[in-house]
Amino acid sequence: MRAVLLLLTAALSAAAAVTANAAPRTVVTIAPLHSLVAGVMAGAGEPYLLLDAAASPHTHTLRPSQARRVYNAELLVQVGGGLESFLTPMLQSLPAAVTVLTMIDVDGMRVLLRGDGHEMESDGHGHKHDGHDSEHDGHDLESHGHEMESDGHHSEHDGHGHEHDGHDSEDDGHEMEAHDHGHDHGNDPRDPHLWLDPANARVFVGEVRDVLSAMDAANAAVYSANAAAMLARLESLEADLRAQMRPLRGLPYIVFHDAYRYFEARFDVRPVAVVTLNPERRPGARSSRQLRETIRRTRPKCLFSEPQFPPAAVATLTHGDGGLRHAVLDPLGAGLAADGAAYFQLMANIGAAMAECMGR
Repeated sequence: MRAVLLLLTAALSAAAAVTANAAPRTVVTIAPLHSLVAGVMAGAGEPYLLLDAAASPHTHTLRPSQARRVYNAELLVQVGGGLESFLTPMLQSLPAAVTVLTMIDVDGMRVLLRGDGHEMESDGHGHKHDGHDSEHDGHDLESHGHEMESDGHHSEHDGHGHEHDGHDSEDDGHEMEAHDHGHDHGNDPRDPHLWLDPANARVFVGEVRDVLSAMDAANAAVYSANAAAMLARLESLEADLRAQMRPLRGLPYIVFHDAYRYFEARFDVRPVAVVTLNPERRPGARSSRQLRETIRRTRPKCLFSEPQFPPAAVATLTHGDGGLRHAVLDPLGAGLAADGAAYFQLMANIGAAMAECMGR
C-alpha cells in the first residue's frame, strides 16, 4: 500500500510539473497570425487555429465548439480593426482570465487608414494617433495610378490607396465602397490586413514573445529563442521580396480585392484599379464594361483574383482582353499547413505570383 501511495504521489508530482510548464491555452483567429504564434510557441505548446484559411473572417459564424475554445482560452490573438466582426459580441463577455492580444493595437505597428492613406502610430497604450509618414509627405502619386514616383521609401496611397484612372468612385461601377470589401467593419477606420507587411510581422512576433513570457515564465527561454529565429527569418523574407518586387515597380496591374495596401506600400508596387466585388455575386454589365475600358487605356500586365472569386467572375471582367494575364493572390494562405512555416510560404507565394504574372 505504501508503495502504491508513493507511486501515486510521484505521478501527481510529475503531472503538476507538466501542468506548471504547459504553455497558455492559445487561440488565434486567422492562419497568418496563427503561423507566427506557432513559430514562437514551438516546443512549448501549439496554438489553436479558429478559422481555417479557406474561411472568410468577414462572414464567419462560430460553431459552439469554436466558441467554447474562445471562452476557455488563456490567450486570444486577433487582428482587430473590424476584421473578425464575428468575435465582437463575445469580447464583451469573455472571462477576465482571457488575455486578448490585438495585432492592430500593438505598439510600433504600422497601421494604414482605409479612408485617406495616412498612417496611425501607437502610443504604447493601444491608442493610435493619426499622422503622415514623414518619408512620404509631399509625394505626388500620379493620377494614372501606374506612374508611381519611387524614391526608395515606402510610398503611401491616398484615397482608397489606389488611383482609379479619373473615374468617380461613386459611379464607376467598381463598387469601391470605402475599403469595406462589401463587409461591415463597424466604425473602425483602420485597414486590418497589416500582416502583409513583414515589418509588421516582426513587431507582432516580438509582442507575442513578450506576452507569452509574462504569462509563462517557465518557457520564456523557449519563446525568446524561437522569436529570435523568426525575426531573422522575417528579415530575410523582406529582403527577398524587396529584390523580387524591385523590377515590378511602376508596372500596372489590377486586383479584385483591396487587401494588399500594406504589401504594396512596403515594396513600392501599386494597381491601376481595384474591383471590390462580392465573390458570391457576378459583376454587372456596367462594371465589366468600365473595367475593360480601364484595361484598354492602362494596359495592365496582370489581373489578380483570390481563391474565393469564381472563375466566371474573372472571365466576365476580362472578356475580350485576351492579352491580360490572370493569377491568384491569397492573403490568408488557403491550402497551406497550419504551422510556423505557413506565413513565410504565404508571402513567398504572393511575391512569386506577382513576379511570374507581371514579369513575363
